[in-house]
Amino acid sequence: MLPKRNRLYNQFILYIAILASLSGCSVLRNTPEGSYLLDKNIIKLDRSKYKDDVGAIIKQKPNRKILGLFRFHLGVYYLADRGKQNKLKNWFKTTIGEKPVLLDSALAQKSIQQIGIYMQKNGFFNSYCKDSIVRNEKKNTAKIYYIVKSEEPYRYRNVSYEVADKNIYDEVMKDTASTLILKEDIYSSAILQKERTRISDNIRNSGYYLFNPQYITFSIDSSLKSNHVDVFIKISNPSINTRDSLANTDDILVHRKCIIEAITIDMKYDPIVLKSRITADSMMVNNYIFRSDSDSVYLYKPIRILDQVFIEPNTLFSQEKADITYKLLGDLNVFRFVSIKYRPLPGIDSLGRIKLNSEILLSPAPRQEYKIEAEGTNSGGNLGVASDLVYKNKNIFRGAESLVLKFKAGIEIQRAFGDTTYERRGLFNAYEIGSEVSLNFPRFLTPFNLTKNSEIRNPNTSFSTGFSVQSRPEYYRQLATLSFFYSWRQNKNIRHFIYPGEINYVNVTLDPLFEKQLNDLNDPTVLISYSDQLIADSRYSFIYSNQSINKTKNYSFLRINTEFAGNSIYLAKKISGEQNQQNEKS
Repeated sequence: MLPKRNRLYNQFILYIAILASLSGCSVLRNTPEGSYLLDKNIIKLDRSKYKDDVGAIIKQKPNRKILGLFRFHLGVYYLADRGKQNKLKNWFKTTIGEKPVLLDSALAQKSIQQIGIYMQKNGFFNSYCKDSIVRNEKKNTAKIYYIVKSEEPYRYRNVSYEVADKNIYDEVMKDTASTLILKEDIYSSAILQKERTRISDNIRNSGYYLFNPQYITFSIDSSLKSNHVDVFIKISNPSINTRDSLANTDDILVHRKCIIEAITIDMKYDPIVLKSRITADSMMVNNYIFRSDSDSVYLYKPIRILDQVFIEPNTLFSQEKADITYKLLGDLNVFRFVSIKYRPLPGIDSLGRIKLNSEILLSPAPRQEYKIEAEGTNSGGNLGVASDLVYKNKNIFRGAESLVLKFKAGIEIQRAFGDTTYERRGLFNAYEIGSEVSLNFPRFLTPFNLTKNSEIRNPNTSFSTGFSVQSRPEYYRQLATLSFFYSWRQNKNIRHFIYPGEINYVNVTLDPLFEKQLNDLNDPTVLISYSDQLIADSRYSFIYSNQSINKTKNYSFLRINTEFAGNSIYLAKKISGEQNQQNEKS
């Protein structure tokens, strides 16, 4: 009988042979006469930076390959397409199989057109694009070469502004140092779109709630003698329809700042039942109107909700403050729905500003959660099973404080360390039982008050403690932890963690035979890991990450840790020792 390794090798070779027969022979037999299976798209581009984007534009993609060699999915499709069709064959064709991608020269031409547009949007106005199709008559396959010559790109020269409204002009010009359109940079339509958004956000953050990016348009002059363009940014005034809906005034149509007159916070909003917006109970807290029914008035403490609200009555509208408020309320994890709406009021005030009423709509999420998890483990050949029971109360003190109770139990088959003479205790000779309690406050708990600051996002104070018991053939160990820490976000990329105090306790009882083996090793590192320990430490962690969710691109990650461990216990022993010596002398 063949060794197991050889049998696996032979099975792998057989699998590869089946794939080859499915993908290779089926293509030759099943490709319709006069048609060609698309074998490969080959991009010839003199600027590798844009190659991936150009590849994504191409409308026809070849059938997938396994290991870069075999078209398994196409082979399954051909195999299931034979004979009389039934539900099973149809399932294989549509779920696992893949239809053959046949050469379509019209789609290749459309791809060339789209590639040309893409190159122009990235500053290559004189780029040259063409396709070349190479057919293999013997194999009934074809390759398409996409040849792109970028030529010299066009770069920005001058940027000019045409703004009819003087107030808007002043807002734009005071922030031109932050412009994304930089002299001698390669022209890019994507950069222009980002600049439009940047200008619009700055204007809205200055109080212009009704302003939107559609008021901003770009004109490009590329008729210069060199490969340069001049950019003209035009910001138009609002239309008549927009103004008539807000005020019955006959003055010149201009952009107006908006001031928030009143803010209402609905603590039990139901987006499905519209009548939920008309509630009976309301109360005033710090100039905010809280609206709710009698139950939800006691569900959340209004002052804790206001900790996350950066929109203020009698202040100018700010898109940035609205975004921060929306995110912080969502991060509390006690609302399943958060929305912020603004309603312009008719007329203007004595300063020519439009008045707004703001509504913050909050829909409560279930307060409690239960979760049971089970898993099988295989750690270095040691098989086991484990289970977790987790209970979470997301609003235990009515201020979005979360309490988490976690219980864990697991059993495992363990091989003894360096010796097999330990007594086995049934099939599963190792177990672990533990519990953990954590309490999180969505704010800083300090002896002094910290004012609300937009530079400090998601402030948290967390307390946690845990205890577990581990039993293995070699030892019996008890572990306990106690810690509390502060954490917050400085911005979307930077997080801070401060652990003022953390205590870890380990108590170990060793099997005599195992203890002898450890001593024979004479390795201090190993000995310490199996000894009793009491460690007190303080830590600080700085984390930077610019990773974007759902975007496949390179990102940077940096973690810096600073830790002080054992100093407090050493100091206590030192003081205690000195005191004992003084007592002995006296």
